[in-house]
Amino acid sequence: MSDNYNVNKKVKDLILIISGPSGSGKGTIIDMLIEQFGCRKAVSVTTRNIRQGEIDGRDYKFVTRKKFDDMLKNGELLEYNIYGDNCYGTPKYEVEDALNSGTRLILDVDVHGAENVMKIYPDVRSIFILPPSASEQRKRIEKRGSNTPEQIEKRMKIAQDEIKCWSKYDCVIINETGCTKKTVEKIASAMNGTLPDQSGIEKLIENYFNC
Repeated sequence: MSDNYNVNKKVKDLILIISGPSGSGKGTIIDMLIEQFGCRKAVSVTTRNIRQGEIDGRDYKFVTRKKFDDMLKNGELLEYNIYGDNCYGTPKYEVEDALNSGTRLILDVDVHGAENVMKIYPDVRSIFILPPSASEQRKRIEKRGSNTPEQIEKRMKIAQDEIKCWSKYDCVIINETGCTKKTVEKIASAMNGTLPDQSGIEKLIENYFNC
């Protein structure tokens, strides 16, 4: 059996990409996966300042812009994004450590980051989390109370572009309101190779912004 086969099997079994627009509930879902199944979330590096309550190495690995640029230049990042003056990226060592230790690792990345990771690891398992409708998504964002109307509109606009990438993922899972536990169970099954029924997903996405 070739080394490539073993590596690809490990990637499929151990590395999980989770993406989803604002309001999808993926943060809560990831926390539940970590608690219930012993998964670990990849720690991204960022150049932004540490915020109150955050711990370096747990929430993010906080680095200087020079360090970030060096990591990028040396090919040490799986994927990265720049938002304003702040840079974010996923170090390759996160995946390498998980594969070496046999630890299930969750990559919480956007659709662009997911695409880059998929290029490097074509066999990676990937799941796109989606609210049941755009109106429900908007309600969830509004309920947070931490976004201005302008910010909410910006998040909804970003979601339009993100949702266009749904077919690049192994499956789409709808996180129905009040059913997060069931969503987590579906993801756990997908992690073990049993993907959920996708009938009706394409139609739901076609009508997503009409509901």
